Amino acid sequence: MSLTIAPGEIVGLVGESGSGKSLTAAAIGGLVPYPGVVRAEALRLCGTDIADMSPKELGTSLAMVFQDPMASLNPALRVGGQLAEVAIVHQNASRADAHRRAVDRLGHVHIPEPERRARQHPHELSGGMRQRAVIAMGLMGTPRLIIADEPTTALDVTVQRQILTLLREVPAETGAATLFISHDIAVVGELCDRVVVMYAGRVVEELPVKHLAEGAAHPYTRALVASVPDMDTDRSLPLAGIPGRPPTPAEFTDGCAFAARCPLATDRCADNPPLVDHDGPAHRVACWEAK
Repeated sequence: MSLTIAPGEIVGLVGESGSGKSLTAAAIGGLVPYPGVVRAEALRLCGTDIADMSPKELGTSLAMVFQDPMASLNPALRVGGQLAEVAIVHQNASRADAHRRAVDRLGHVHIPEPERRARQHPHELSGGMRQRAVIAMGLMGTPRLIIADEPTTALDVTVQRQILTLLREVPAETGAATLFISHDIAVVGELCDRVVVMYAGRVVEELPVKHLAEGAAHPYTRALVASVPDMDTDRSLPLAGIPGRPPTPAEFTDGCAFAARCPLATDRCADNPPLVDHDGPAHRVACWEAK
């Protein structure tokens, strides 16, 4: 897995469940549970090795937004106090200053009546408000990297759009790099600047989002795009899908992991294809039969 994100850029990381997207996010944030071990030739944030950063530096430079905001919010504590804790622990702020910043951050993510909401418990907020509160928690510091792990999956489409608009505003205002993880390739196509496609723990394609619909070269990426229905989809036909299932880690081989499901597979796919440039350095593909 190799990934680079520029300041202010939103990169979408897509793939089916089990591709390794969330595990990649956990590895970056140091959240892989025991007995998992993370190894990397280089894991840097703004040029500094993450292993050399103090917890306070990492706590203010890296923000993570998870799929379920209740996994990040303590139901027994008030929302404002949980946000304020970030400034108290990582920035040595006084309780009064931390509370004022928490209210300011809640207002910044478009939560109405932020002073009142800060005094409430998480269960008193709607799902969309809770997700925005978690984003506000990440903005209590000055994050240089925001990792959003499927932050809109459990929300209805109206609230989902509000969260996506907010995730677009934050990098534009702060210059933070953003890694947006999703299984919804349509949402990624709307939000992101660049798309990284994962399959079985590997990057199989990386390309600008403007080329996603018509310029994808890997058969897996093309199948993901084809599986998204639109207004022109013929409703008399079955929905497009990908036969089979992704391999489990115990089933990984030395060859292309997608070969068993790929209509273009040949004997050459017994060897794992490298990730190489395809039509320029901005577009990379790992496939022997890429067109």
